[in-house]
Amino acid sequence: MYGRFDLNQTNDMEPKSFSMSKNRRPFLFKLFSFILFSMAVMGGLRFFQSIYQWQYLLDYQVKPGPLYSLISGLLIAVIMSIGMVGFWLRKVWSKTYLQISIAIISIAWWLDYLSFTKNSAAFSNWPFRLLATMIVVGFLYGYLQISTQKNRLGIKDEK
Repeated sequence: MYGRFDLNQTNDMEPKSFSMSKNRRPFLFKLFSFILFSMAVMGGLRFFQSIYQWQYLLDYQVKPGPLYSLISGLLIAVIMSIGMVGFWLRKVWSKTYLQISIAIISIAWWLDYLSFTKNSAAFSNWPFRLLATMIVVGFLYGYLQISTQKNRLGIKDEK
């Protein structure tokens, strides 16, 4: 390609534009992807810390044990990584996949918090945790719903 013209143009000699609006992703799309990336990284850190601190967790008899945090961290990292890559590549299945996986991970996170937390001081911030969970899950579901509605109505996310 040279300038605004492609050397292999068709007969109509229409100049090809350099418009990148097709490949640009809106800010909320990037924010959503960053949240998914953060969740994947947190799962990965949990996985690697379980390996790194295995003996420490056994010595202090942490319940439910290092194997639980190893498996749950790996699952969160893999599930969110698949969702993030699918979403970034704009795969059709990614929205449904993310809605299901975000719901499962949020419920599992709360069940983990409620069933394995033994210290009463840890429950002092439950209203904040609940509010933060509702905001993040609300944003994620809201964005997926809005972007689905825009696609159905034929509205493009271009600037």
